[in-house]
Amino acid sequence: MRIQSAKPFLTRKMKVSERLYKQISDESMTSLWEAIVEFITNVDDSYERISKLNKQKNWFGKCLIEYNPGGKTNPTILTIKDQAEGMSFEMLENNFGTYAERQSGSASRGIAGRGAKDAASIGDVTVASIKEGFFSQIRIASRRFEGIVKNDRAKEKHYKIIGCKKGKNGTVIQLVIPPEKKGYHLNAGDLIKKIPLHYALSKILHHKEKTLDIKFKSKDKDKSLNYLPPEGDLKFQKEFYIQKYKDKYGEDAKVSFKIYKSKIPLDSGEGDKRFRQWGINVAGIKAVHEKSLLDGSYDIAPEGKNYFGELQTNLITRLLLDYDERQQKDKQPLNENPMAIIDLRRV
Repeated sequence: MRIQSAKPFLTRKMKVSERLYKQISDESMTSLWEAIVEFITNVDDSYERISKLNKQKNWFGKCLIEYNPGGKTNPTILTIKDQAEGMSFEMLENNFGTYAERQSGSASRGIAGRGAKDAASIGDVTVASIKEGFFSQIRIASRRFEGIVKNDRAKEKHYKIIGCKKGKNGTVIQLVIPPEKKGYHLNAGDLIKKIPLHYALSKILHHKEKTLDIKFKSKDKDKSLNYLPPEGDLKFQKEFYIQKYKDKYGEDAKVSFKIYKSKIPLDSGEGDKRFRQWGINVAGIKAVHEKSLLDGSYDIAPEGKNYFGELQTNLITRLLLDYDERQQKDKQPLNENPMAIIDLRRV
């Protein structure tokens, strides 16, 4: 027998438990690399929003990475500074005080809304920012949001913390990795080598088309980071539409595919597929979501290591955005877009 419904005396959104937050963030941050990718792509998104506000098609910004490796008793400290939008305390509270709330605004990358909040599973995260002459600071410690400074008029010491000139906006985010967090204390030389090779960062750091100028600083190491793609002959190129979605999404349903062949086997990234030079970058409007040969059987074929290329379609981003927007409006997902096309746990 069906229970008869009645008018509710209370209606509110479901709360997300701290247990779920901890579980998802631990699954998402299995290494320091996930945090580095989040921090750098967030900086790139901020410069993109500035360009859109100024009605500019392209953008280019500066970013400084400071890395102080620790040891058995000292923490490792990762600091990333930019001179982009900056945030007021209210913006910091909104961006970092709510888990899984989309914050990318007009930027065209991700919608997970977790980034730095997930990085707090590694260690305490502190964010300081100057926005229109006012300084604010927050911290996520033991996965709790803490307000430190709220919209104080920026002084010389504050501009020094951010690393920007007086009158400019900017943000610094710092991750403190405790000594007991095994596997997260990476070698500075390894970071310098591998950051540009990470599939999610290679377009941002492309030596000719880069959108970020990243300087890496660690003790005696000081280097600009650039990605130099492999050389090869174009073997196949094709543009086509995913017909199922063309009526609804038009040109965003177009797919562009290119594959190249190198004369020699390419670097396998020391067995870590995130850094290997062979494979196809699968990209949306902006973000590169994976690097593979699209079929796992090719990964073990020796000749697979000679091929690289890109499969790009705006449809990945459009489907993700449409699914998210329907969720936010409490609407059922569409049959042709029943779930998020990208794994929001980033695993």
